[in-house]
Amino acid sequence: MYQSSIKVTSYAQTTNSPAAILVTLVGIAAAFALASIQALPMAFTSMGFGSGWIAGLGRIAADNRTPLLYIGGVSLAVGAAMLWFQQQAVHASYDRNLDASPGLRTLTFLGLALGAVLLLAGASCV
Repeated sequence: MYQSSIKVTSYAQTTNSPAAILVTLVGIAAAFALASIQALPMAFTSMGFGSGWIAGLGRIAADNRTPLLYIGGVSLAVGAAMLWFQQQAVHASYDRNLDASPGLRTLTFLGLALGAVLLLAGASCV
């Protein structure tokens, strides 16, 4: 009925930002700190690598175990939701310049997978 000259592209523009990878990096950092308490030293020792270098981070992270678990879980969940929106925008958009690049989406997915493994390893060794 109405012809509007306003074109809404805010949905596609929000998915082109590097925010998903930054949120995922926060989740990876929290998950790494959580896993450095027990999981990573056990894994490195069982493979024959020295784990003394990670003991300092593990001592600091041991006092903040619960906040690190929450920060890591929420950050990885938000990163996964942002990746899902990026994937949906690729299929819904006609202007390919507004979409996130396939390399950025792949990097975000791999970071989410690494973060999830570290978070589960750190949470299971509590």
